[in-house]
Amino acid sequence: MTSDDRIVLSKTLGIDVAALFRSVFQKWILILMCSVTFGIITYIGVEHFIPPKYSITSSLVVVSKDNSTQNLREYRYSQAITQYTEILNSDIYRELVQSQLEGIQLNEENLKATVGESSNMIVLKATDEKPENAFRILSAAMNSYEQMETYAMTGYIFRTLSSQSVDQIQIESNHSLLLALEIGLLVMIAEMGFFMLLHLFRDKIDNEKQAISKLDAAFLGSVPYVKRTRDKFFLFTEQDMKFKYKLSIKKIADKIESKLVDKQYRTILISSVFENEGKSTVAANIAIALANKNKKVLIMDMDLRKPALNKVLGYPVSESKEIVHGLAKKLSYEELVSYDKMRGIYYIVGSIEIEGNLVTTCIMNLPKLLDEAKNQVDYIIMDSSPIALTQDTELLGEWTDAMIMVVRQNTSSTMNINDSIDTMNENGVDVMGIILNAVETKCIPARK
Repeated sequence: MTSDDRIVLSKTLGIDVAALFRSVFQKWILILMCSVTFGIITYIGVEHFIPPKYSITSSLVVVSKDNSTQNLREYRYSQAITQYTEILNSDIYRELVQSQLEGIQLNEENLKATVGESSNMIVLKATDEKPENAFRILSAAMNSYEQMETYAMTGYIFRTLSSQSVDQIQIESNHSLLLALEIGLLVMIAEMGFFMLLHLFRDKIDNEKQAISKLDAAFLGSVPYVKRTRDKFFLFTEQDMKFKYKLSIKKIADKIESKLVDKQYRTILISSVFENEGKSTVAANIAIALANKNKKVLIMDMDLRKPALNKVLGYPVSESKEIVHGLAKKLSYEELVSYDKMRGIYYIVGSIEIEGNLVTTCIMNLPKLLDEAKNQVDYIIMDSSPIALTQDTELLGEWTDAMIMVVRQNTSSTMNINDSIDTMNENGVDVMGIILNAVETKCIPARK
């Protein structure tokens, strides 16, 4: 399927075809394992319940007793061939053969007679799961056929054209390998269809168009997915950062500043529905991008339960600068703030994780710190806890002008995102907009 075909299908059905393929590729190990497992089960089952059979054949010819050319051409001759074939497939003949065999039960599949390629030839074929039994059946049949001549038309007799030999025994495959491959392929196709349907029913955000049409907040922009090494976060000022990534951050920062100026906002809360949606990295990049526009920007890590900004920005945190200690002890802005000359941002971060009432205490002591900070900087950006996991962000909303929600592609459902937006709106927080993060557009996912 070409890119143009995917675009047409996406516009026609409202489906992101590339996202469907990514949902399959992300589960390729599971799909392959299930497919191989069912294939192996099929192979073992066929080998056990339908084992391969062995067959051996011998040819007989029907000839005229007087070898008359006239008789050979008569219509009755074809009747004789048909009659002899029916006799050799009869129960009488099978019982006669059975009487010479011990330990073998004959049926229609074990012994068959068919008209051969030559007009007067009959092929006797014996089949069994054991090669020795197939040979015994045919030997008994060849020793008994002459006794059946009395049941046939007069004037014609049997003659042996080829006798049986052990070397003639052939294996009739049960096609277990082919069936295993077919079942494995069918299971693979079924799994692919299942994961595609599951992706559709989960109703997650795959692209900008869906973010604009499905979410109850303004769309501020999207940030492309960038594969990073362990413990390395891609920031706006990194020299090796891709131009597309930098451009997306710059455009988003421009939109945010425009809204801040229009509404005269100065404090922004950055949050997400769940963890691992990239809100801390986005918050850091927005702060740096605004600082590059000659604005004094303070970034604060208010995700007190799981602080991450110190790791994202690469800042070591001394005990005296820990945001938790500062808020708990009601330290001043000047005592807590630090300045990054290279990136041009002010920051108050932490590395200590806290729980319970201490989180609430720290948040309740925040207004004084914010008031002091507003006298020193133009904008304050706060990274906060995921909305769906705690009520911290709702409490923080009381002292902030607006909130921006970071939504990672194909992570949170539309319902969860809109519920979070409604929650913040009900608490009097202006949800300024949505940023779609870690966006992939190719069919094969880049992330592991």
